[in-house]
Amino acid sequence: MIILLTPFLVLAIFILSIVLLACRKKVVGLTFLAILILINAWAQCFALHPFPHKEGELKAMCMNIHVAQDQEKAQAIIDIIKENDPDILCVSEFWKGKSEGIDTLLQNELGYRRDWSCHGLGYFSKFPISSVSHIGPRKSYGLSTAKIVFDNDTLCIALCHLASNNISAENNTRADIDSVRTSNELRNYIKNISLAGEKRKGQAEELNQNLTFAHPTIVLGDMNDLWGSGALRTFQKAGLNDAWWHAGFGYGSTIHHPLPFRIDHILYSPHLKVRTVKRIKTHGLSDHDGVVATFDVKMKTKIN
Repeated sequence: MIILLTPFLVLAIFILSIVLLACRKKVVGLTFLAILILINAWAQCFALHPFPHKEGELKAMCMNIHVAQDQEKAQAIIDIIKENDPDILCVSEFWKGKSEGIDTLLQNELGYRRDWSCHGLGYFSKFPISSVSHIGPRKSYGLSTAKIVFDNDTLCIALCHLASNNISAENNTRADIDSVRTSNELRNYIKNISLAGEKRKGQAEELNQNLTFAHPTIVLGDMNDLWGSGALRTFQKAGLNDAWWHAGFGYGSTIHHPLPFRIDHILYSPHLKVRTVKRIKTHGLSDHDGVVATFDVKMKTKIN
């Protein structure tokens, strides 16, 4: 729960530091700046890479498309994807019976290979997809892995859609912040944030157990959590790095209601070197913005 306050705490300390320095309170102002730097480094909130590198050899993109049933909406999302031209595209909230329109456009108009995992997870690739495996109980949020053949190498991709704060962690019913009307409902919602956070951490642990990390690995998707949370720390302990922190600039929030947070992530193993990363605005077509990153493959592994 406390991690949700971190971006705003960093911003508040920054403003306070500037005010103190402007008032010639140098020692106190510099002390607060040092505290800010430490908190920002721990939580990896605001990245400081204003001058991006040249794009890498591999481009990966994730987007929660929020179903996109309407054909006009689907075409607009396709236009965004086409403009960014990812080699590997991973989408969540991509449901059979609801998302066939965008599925057809991605395959027929943009020429992607596709493997449709269960629980609304879709893999699209310009390269052969050798296998896709769903992880966990079929009534849980989505976890899956895929192996993709890239440049005579095996690339492991793990697509996540971790548990949401807006779904009850106890009974899987809606617990949307917009439906909160009373103080008791607010207490229950705050309690659910903690419960959902524990559930996300468990999902991250389960996914890590299904990754060997012997191959170049990218873990990406709608993780419904911030860096510094239990789930993201679990990925960090497994050796995964945050593309935004290492190549992005600024805050990079991917949702904007009820508050701006960066909850869509692209993480990568040491086999890869991140070159560029950016947020892709969806302009209301989804309640999430997308994220796209490019990488160079540092270590080659044999296909198996």
